[in-house]
Amino acid sequence: MIKKLRLRFLVVNMAILTTVLISVLVGIFVLMYSSEVSQSEEIMHATLERYSNMAGNQRKSFEPPKNSPALNHKEDASVNSSNRPNAMPQKPPDSMDNKQKKNLVGDTIYISLSKDKQIEYVHFQYLESYTSDQSFIESIASAAFKSGKSKGKFEVSDIDFRYIYEKNPNGYKLVVLNRSMELSTLGRLLITFTIIGAISIVLLLGMSFLLANWTIKPIAIAWDKQKQFVADASHELKTPLTVIAANTDVVLANEDDLVKNQSKWLMYIKEETNRMSKIVTNLLYIAKFDANNKKPVFEKINLGHLILGVCLVFEPLIFENGKILETDISNDIEYFGDEDELKHLATILIDNALKYSSKSSEITVQLKEENKRIRFEVSNKGSTIPNKHLEHIFERFYRIDESRNRNTGGSGLGLNIAKSIVERHKGSISVKSKDNKATFTVLL
Repeated sequence: MIKKLRLRFLVVNMAILTTVLISVLVGIFVLMYSSEVSQSEEIMHATLERYSNMAGNQRKSFEPPKNSPALNHKEDASVNSSNRPNAMPQKPPDSMDNKQKKNLVGDTIYISLSKDKQIEYVHFQYLESYTSDQSFIESIASAAFKSGKSKGKFEVSDIDFRYIYEKNPNGYKLVVLNRSMELSTLGRLLITFTIIGAISIVLLLGMSFLLANWTIKPIAIAWDKQKQFVADASHELKTPLTVIAANTDVVLANEDDLVKNQSKWLMYIKEETNRMSKIVTNLLYIAKFDANNKKPVFEKINLGHLILGVCLVFEPLIFENGKILETDISNDIEYFGDEDELKHLATILIDNALKYSSKSSEITVQLKEENKRIRFEVSNKGSTIPNKHLEHIFERFYRIDESRNRNTGGSGLGLNIAKSIVERHKGSISVKSKDNKATFTVLL
């Protein structure tokens, strides 16, 4: 179950993180694409505006531009008819300042056409990028008008172009822009995002695996404790049930015998019934506590009187067991808490001291107020508790006697309940064992 839960958490976490990562990268790519398109259209509009005020009619025929040093340096070149006086000036109009021209330079072709879409004038920028023969220019113009839209993109001679044109009373003005730079930028961006995405997914997978283990760890611990709890509870209940069944068989085997003669077996049944009843009661208390169904009733109480009352109840029992009860309790200590739970806490600790103290030893109960905190201690002399048991002693069903001999004490639930009560009252409980003396300390 834990492995399936870990795998499910890993899959869900990776799905969420991968979706977020892809969404971010796609969003950035779309923004960059929009920015490239916007910049391309701005260049084409600027080029169109640059030649919109040309004067004079251009002849329809044109010849390819001749190579010159100027072209190799990416300067503007115009293609017109052989009538050079009518050719367009090499420098663009002064309507744009130098800064604008520097920022809005692109690999463009400006084409002026008549009303019947016959080419009148062609201007190349960054001329060496193209094959500037008449069929090439005619193919560009034809492709631009084919869609019927005033702007768009097309491909001619394996070159991708973006175009825009305007219609005026004298004909059409068309600008096409080579998309090689745009596509190159987007291609590099796509490769970069792919690499970043792949690396990020690997890192996220590793982080998700660590996160899954870290998140599932408390669940795994709780699951193991739950299984151990069920096993221990079953074992604790099985023992009295076995004793009851065995003694019942003995009684039934002597049907004609008197009850007086069967009293020993009946007493065993009663003792185990009482023991099982205590276990079930403690299990119900723990279940209610875990489900938070048992709401404490906090009120102002005299804690000294409460502890003293519990000691008076145990005093005859301690005396009968040949032990001595010593108390050092301040009567004027008041505390805001649940009276029943605090009485249950004192009962558990004193009863535990009675069970595990040696014969003719002292059991000491102290209640004092120190440094604005209340200290409640219960001590008894007996066997020293090994350190390996001290850190587990408040766990459910934990028994120092690993054989779980029923004559050595209770079921191992009392101290766990005591810890739950203390934690509900925002306090702490600890145990020390040294020189055959065990001391349980509660700070409230």
